[in-house]
Amino acid sequence: MTKRNLLICFDAFGTLFKPKRSVEEQYTLVAHKFGVGINPDGTNHFNSADVRSSFRAAFKSSAKEYPNYGRAVGMGATAWWTKVITDTFTPLLPQSQQRTPLPAGLAPALLHRFSSADGYQEPSPGLRTLFHRLRSISSDSTKASPFDQVIVGAITNSDDRVPDILTSFGLRVSPLRFGTGSREAREDPRTADDIDFTCISYDVGHEKPDTNIFEAAEGLAKGLTGLKKTATMESSNWVKIHVGDEYKHDVEGALGAGWIPVWIPEMDDQTGQGYKVPRPDSHYDVEGKDIDVVSLDASSIAGISLEDVLRDNSPSHDESKKLVIKCTSLEVLVDWLSERTK
Repeated sequence: MTKRNLLICFDAFGTLFKPKRSVEEQYTLVAHKFGVGINPDGTNHFNSADVRSSFRAAFKSSAKEYPNYGRAVGMGATAWWTKVITDTFTPLLPQSQQRTPLPAGLAPALLHRFSSADGYQEPSPGLRTLFHRLRSISSDSTKASPFDQVIVGAITNSDDRVPDILTSFGLRVSPLRFGTGSREAREDPRTADDIDFTCISYDVGHEKPDTNIFEAAEGLAKGLTGLKKTATMESSNWVKIHVGDEYKHDVEGALGAGWIPVWIPEMDDQTGQGYKVPRPDSHYDVEGKDIDVVSLDASSIAGISLEDVLRDNSPSHDESKKLVIKCTSLEVLVDWLSERTK
């Protein structure tokens, strides 16, 4: 029996990493270090709650005026974020100071902080450990693997800092991105990249849940495997999985593109941004689609394999049914895929 191939992609922000402290706390901390918002008597003119409200307004305004980090007007992520930073702090200053430029080093300091592990934290037990386990699916010769090839990517509604952030956590990230040209098939698995490509909305010109960004990821994967541009992932026996924490962007986007979504919601957001979370192995309807939800946690992964899930939810069983895998953590997902059941 011919083995399947696996294309598995991950959302970045909120899935592979998240802020160490809230964005507003970190913005406030750095601003105060530069003397921004410090009164003559040493008290603070604003706090993190003020910054939170102002940041949200500034971000929303810039996203509306210059969507996708200003790509259409050649703005670039650095200029876009500098505008957000300026528009966040200026309204919080006393009226007499609002026409005075912010310290020249403030925006670069914040941009640097949020371009590395300085501003973010990784999930337990660490990204290097998790991606090493993931690579074992195809490279471990001591046991039969359900997959012949495994390609790992990142699909993110973000800017070009994502590869640097992932690298700062010790991951080996390929320079391959949408629009940067092709790259030869992966080297020896022992020296392979942890992430084979990064598909960034700024490069593609489309954000999740738009199907174009998923198609761009498929194109990058085809280039890595030597598939012809006209070949389809389905005809080449590929399983396409996208892992993310946002229902609308990650789950609905993956479903619309014909991928299998793995949803890892925040522990304090089990409602899924307004969507009712079904019980394990139940069905529910989203915009007329019958969704079959398979829920996985540390205690349940020993009883079901990915092959079982794919077989039970194949189009030959029910073409109208869509599959969502809901998982409690990245560690549980990777242990399940690599059959590291406890």
